[in-house]
Amino acid sequence: MMLKVAMTAVIVATASWLAPMPAAPADPLVPLTPEEVRYLDHLHQLLPGHGDPAVSHGDGWLLEKGWYACSKKAQGFVGAPTVLLSPIITQVAYADLCPG
Repeated sequence: MMLKVAMTAVIVATASWLAPMPAAPADPLVPLTPEEVRYLDHLHQLLPGHGDPAVSHGDGWLLEKGWYACSKKAQGFVGAPTVLLSPIITQVAYADLCPG
């Protein structure tokens, strides 16, 4: 009986510790489109030279932010200050990812 109580306490403690953690975007599992490859290549060339903190993030995070910039552009929100992203990510997304 005591073992069941102890195991239950461990499971509850672990679940309550993990629950508030946000999900992290993983690197893509599907093949990238040519536009996505070009976008990531340009970012990998530009980010290190500008001291942008986004350089430490993975490709999944960079793609997520690029597509976010494109969706905001489609809604009429154009530019880094309006989408709250790095200017480099925004400009490269507009050039390489966003349709039209």
